[in-house]
Amino acid sequence: MKAKRLLAESKFSGALKWRIALIALFIVSSTVCLSQSIILGDDATFILGDQATFYAGGNTTLSGSFDNQGTIISYSDLDVKGNTRMNGLRFVGPDDQVLRGDDTLRVKNLTLEKTGDLNLEVTRLIVEDNLDLITGVLGAGADTTLLVSGNITGGSNDGFIEGKLIHLTKSDEVFFPLGINGFYNALTLTGVPGNTVIVVEVRVPDPAQLLPTEDMVGIADEVEWAITAMGEPFEVRASAIFNGIDLTQFSNGQEIRADGYAPSLVKYGINDTIYVDLGLQDPQNIEDRTSGTVDSESTFFISEEPTLISVALIPLLLEPEFYVPNAFSPTGTIEENRIFRPYFAGGSISFFSIQIWDKFQKDMYSFSETGVGLNLSGLGWDGRLSNGEIADEGVYYFSISVIADDIRYDKTGSFLLAN
Repeated sequence: MKAKRLLAESKFSGALKWRIALIALFIVSSTVCLSQSIILGDDATFILGDQATFYAGGNTTLSGSFDNQGTIISYSDLDVKGNTRMNGLRFVGPDDQVLRGDDTLRVKNLTLEKTGDLNLEVTRLIVEDNLDLITGVLGAGADTTLLVSGNITGGSNDGFIEGKLIHLTKSDEVFFPLGINGFYNALTLTGVPGNTVIVVEVRVPDPAQLLPTEDMVGIADEVEWAITAMGEPFEVRASAIFNGIDLTQFSNGQEIRADGYAPSLVKYGINDTIYVDLGLQDPQNIEDRTSGTVDSESTFFISEEPTLISVALIPLLLEPEFYVPNAFSPTGTIEENRIFRPYFAGGSISFFSIQIWDKFQKDMYSFSETGVGLNLSGLGWDGRLSNGEIADEGVYYFSISVIADDIRYDKTGSFLLAN
């Protein structure tokens, strides 16, 4: 059949499905509008020039050869079949759409500007130049690999990726505009080497793995970021935008009374047993907050072994707190109560000393240590004498000194040893 050439501003519309079977169409610099469903037959060839725009109002199936050098603007489902390269794809309209393909699809520029979802049903989608998330949700399910080797623009409560994103980095700051369950939960990593492949998946965590430390009120069980980096491990900082998280209710919550509370990023690796606080910047008091942005103060390593990030609620102190208990029991059932020791929060400890004597002013125990960031959790008196026997039950006296952030804190008093 003789090939046909369509000139500028050619427009097609009608009440019936369009079927293009055995012809070759060459659209060089035209605007082509087809409002009904379109099927490009197996033996048909369609060439869309770099200045041309193809409006597809209905479901479109490209079984034949479709050479897209311009832009396809789709209002409905698009099935590219065996066509593996597209220049520009733009999905618009109020309805949910599906992008289908037989295998790997490479797109130079992909734009999402719609009020519904675009679900991917291709084995692999590679966006080479720019992914622009203006509005709409791009669904990258478990059966689809979404790789962006170019730039990502947009990203907001109205436009994000739900699922997993692989990014080939071009700069040291990498943006992952992800979300889950209709909420925008983006992650930004800084300090990333160039030409590094990073995979980030946003998902619902396993509540059984959420084990807060004694310094955390609880860890959010609505969202978790899983980060994997190909190649040698390297250090990064993270900034997370969280939404749809109730920081007043935790399945793993514990009561910690404090002057105030603030969200913080926490992480754990696949072999860790508890979360590690990454610190927070610009802490704010929190009462009923479900969204916000949290930055990590400290760096952490990412590697080919997944690192998991979540949001925890951290108690805040308006000033350092220094507390010494008034009793302990060396034979008690609770391990934390078997050592007489102070508790300090709100500063980095560089010096610690303790002296204990009985009612006859006989020295029972003394200890001191100097260092950087001392941990007091294991420093104290276990109630035993030099011969290993437990001291008599009764009242004893103490003098404790702590230096934190170049400020000295001293406490003296008495306590009860109970057997």
